[in-house]
Amino acid sequence: MHHAAPLEFKFRFVNKQGQPEGLLRTKGSFDGERLHLGKGVSCPAVAILQSETRNDRLILALASDKPEPGIVVLAATKGVVNDLKARLDVSRSRFWADASRKALQAEGRGHAHRERECPNCSAVLLLTDMPETPQLYCVYCKALTTADGPEQRVETSHMLCDECGLFSAPRKFTIFYFYFLLVVYGYHQRITWRCPGCMRGEAWKMFFGNLLFVLGVPVAIAQLIRAYGSSRVGRYTGLDKANLLARKGDALAALDVYNEISSRVTPCAGIKYNAGMALVEAQDLEQAAEFFEFSLDDCANYAPAYRALIQCYANTGQHEKRLALQRTWGDTSEEQPERRAG
Repeated sequence: MHHAAPLEFKFRFVNKQGQPEGLLRTKGSFDGERLHLGKGVSCPAVAILQSETRNDRLILALASDKPEPGIVVLAATKGVVNDLKARLDVSRSRFWADASRKALQAEGRGHAHRERECPNCSAVLLLTDMPETPQLYCVYCKALTTADGPEQRVETSHMLCDECGLFSAPRKFTIFYFYFLLVVYGYHQRITWRCPGCMRGEAWKMFFGNLLFVLGVPVAIAQLIRAYGSSRVGRYTGLDKANLLARKGDALAALDVYNEISSRVTPCAGIKYNAGMALVEAQDLEQAAEFFEFSLDDCANYAPAYRALIQCYANTGQHEKRLALQRTWGDTSEEQPERRAG
């Protein structure tokens, strides 16, 4: 997927309250190297540290001379948002891959450079010094690709939930409340992006909160069906249940369900990552580290497991293992690397 022609689009900036600014949309464009947002606002793609989409919003974290990155949020059509993110990610990933190659060549290690293109979004992923594993993780689109014989399986529906941080199937949920007080009436609505397990409690609150006024009940029931219906079928049956158990600190019960899922979905770095997080919640850091290692055995560049494992090594005094893993990931600082770990 190579984008040659510049992308021109219309958008509105989103303020800190999450609302689009102004009534008229602004013209923007991306020429493959620089992002232009209205008059006089321009930045190179390489200055974008991270990009995320949520429905019709594009969130960009920009390099800044301040300790924290600058955050810019754009509102456009969902098609534009997804297309623009993909183009930006391909551009900046190619820049970092080229910079890594040149750095290795300067060290006389040009032969060690290893990269792969994400089958889902075409971003270039750095794999230098990492072992070959059955799965490949894309820090840009969050897809997990499994080499299954001559075929490839690309998992795009399952990723980390914004709310609980566990491998799951996050999706868009609508939270809706209707109220009617004598001559005053109205409603409150917001969109949230989380896994069905995290949505269950909110869906029940919405159901009971709307009972008095009836109009909000159908929306609440629809969200309850979506929150509970996802666990009934498919290879990941039981995942929401296991994640809820993990969050409650019942690691043994959660591990039983994760093991059942692993027997159907193999390899799967995400499930082993969840098992590690369940043990972290139960304060068993040494065994948690083992599961994060298992996760990296399935997918050498699975960034969530890397970050969790580094923390486990640090908290259990395994400093030699921590430093060795950081060297493999090209992490020369005390912080986790953004370019490889996402």
